[in-house]
Amino acid sequence: MATRRWLGHAADIKQVDTLAVAGTWVTGDTITLRIDNIDVVVTIGSLVTTGQVATTIKQAFNGETLTDTTASVVPTGGGAAIPQHNEITASVASSTVTFTADTAGVPFTMTGSETAVAGSITYTADVTAATGKNFWSNADNWSGNAVPVSTDDVYFEEGAIDCLYGLGQSAVTLTSLNVHKRYTGKIGLPNRNANGYSEYRATYLAVSATTVTLGNGSGNGSGRIKLDTGINVATLFVFGTGATAEAGLEPLLWKGTHASNAVNISYGSLGIAVLPGETANVSGGLRLGSTTGVTQRLFGGSSGTVRCGSGVTLATITKDGGTLETDSNITTLNNYGGDTVAKSGNITTVTIGAGTLFYLGVGTITTANISGMIDFSRDERARTLTTTNLYRGGTINDPAKSVTFTNGIVLQQFQVAYVNLILGPNRTLTPA
Repeated sequence: MATRRWLGHAADIKQVDTLAVAGTWVTGDTITLRIDNIDVVVTIGSLVTTGQVATTIKQAFNGETLTDTTASVVPTGGGAAIPQHNEITASVASSTVTFTADTAGVPFTMTGSETAVAGSITYTADVTAATGKNFWSNADNWSGNAVPVSTDDVYFEEGAIDCLYGLGQSAVTLTSLNVHKRYTGKIGLPNRNANGYSEYRATYLAVSATTVTLGNGSGNGSGRIKLDTGINVATLFVFGTGATAEAGLEPLLWKGTHASNAVNISYGSLGIAVLPGETANVSGGLRLGSTTGVTQRLFGGSSGTVRCGSGVTLATITKDGGTLETDSNITTLNNYGGDTVAKSGNITTVTIGAGTLFYLGVGTITTANISGMIDFSRDERARTLTTTNLYRGGTINDPAKSVTFTNGIVLQQFQVAYVNLILGPNRTLTPA
């Protein structure tokens, strides 16, 4: 076991790929260059020697005027018309086309294929591989000059150098991953590339870690941390985040599929599997507040914000403050402070000690113990509350009469004067 600290010292190197043209070519043969499933298709004209074909490919890719006036390229404008391709420049020497990244330290993934019967191409990726100061996978970026391996403790302690590439580390299980609030760089790529397209490279740091601690200490924090802890169990402690670097998304995005994953957040903003198609499992418990909850309840609760996507498996949620949004079933929700918005799904047991549960689902809440408020006013579709226990100071807000109270509303220990019932007009209350 070793301690590795992120330094970001590596020199940036441009990626270089090559395409060698060989064989016999005829008019109408095509070459396809593909990035992110988007193609540049070059159709060879009357200039058919291997050197002429290579020149046509180079000119078409760069969006230059074609020397072979009978050749063509789709789309019009060639690679220069496609943002993913336009990050690369082609050059030619004899019968070989060389593709070089415009920016050192930024990788690309391109493939080449052809339809020629007798002609051929050999596409070779990473003749020179991209690397640099933003690569997790470069040893020069780490203390001890070694990329982290299983059982290591990893620290992002300070500085602003982003960790953006070489993120596929799923075979590694760290003992701990620690990102201090003094570190203001970004970990992972944005969903939308700065050049205007949806990012095709890996956007999450995929690494397992038994314990993940984020936002400790003082500082501005990172505006983007994207972490995928994979199939191995992880416990997350979130003490703070920076201001988000991506509009509409939380500065901390996490997903992991182990059934014993646990998430604890005191401050900051966390999105759990919020992007389309993502899944996560937090059956080990989700807590907004301190480890025990006692400190949070005495001194004003958590100011953390958590949003859970529809692919999140939730079991027990204990919330001492802050704001929570869910979009799936919940086994047990203990809301002792702050607001929870349940957009969909069933809830087996909810205890609202304080704060408000806004229920927008059309399912069933099996048992509700209410000292705070349960509010159904944001969605007027029908839903069911099977067993309802209302305590002193509790409020039920159902102005549209959308709820079927299967077993009625049971006043626990107190009279009607000590609770608030907003149940819509023309309802019959039958004392038992």
